[in-house]
This record gives sequence, C-alpha cells and structure tokens, in this order.
Amino acid sequence: MTITAFILIILSAFFHASWNTMAKKSVMTKAFYTAICVTACLTWLHVQFWTPIKVLSLPGLFFLYTALSVASDVIYCIGLVRSYRVLDM
Repeated sequence: MTITAFILIILSAFFHASWNTMAKKSVMTKAFYTAICVTACLTWLHVQFWTPIKVLSLPGLFFLYTALSVASDVIYCIGLVRSYRVLDM
C-alpha cells in the first residue's frame, strides 16, 4: 500500500468518526447537515481542478451511479439521525 492510500484511508476514517460524533452530540438540523455536506464537497472539489479527466466527458452511467450513491448517503444519514434521536446509542 502506498503512503498516499494509507493517508487517504486514515483521513476517511477520521472524517467518518467525526461525522458520527457530531451527529450524536448535537441536534441535527437541516442547516447542520447542509454545513457538513458543503464541507465534504469543498474538501474534494480541488480534485476537479488538477485531474486530467473532464467530468462532462464521462459516460452517463457514471452520473447514474453518482446519483444512486448520493441517494444512498441521504438514506444513511436520515437513518443515523433518527436512530440517534430515538435510541440511546
């Protein structure tokens, strides 16, 4: 495993744990969730500027998978928020 892959995995685990900790300790509002999503988007937006891949030239299946991924994330986050609100986790 390269050092870059190792660092990306560690950062991913850190962000995931941070998100779950914030979701558990704070009142989840639409504004809070929006702030988390915008932060995540801005964290990875820079890749678009230095990657040689032109996003608009990607096949339609890529955008379908991206949309399904976003929908899955929304379902996950709604379930997480509701479980923290209802259950003593």
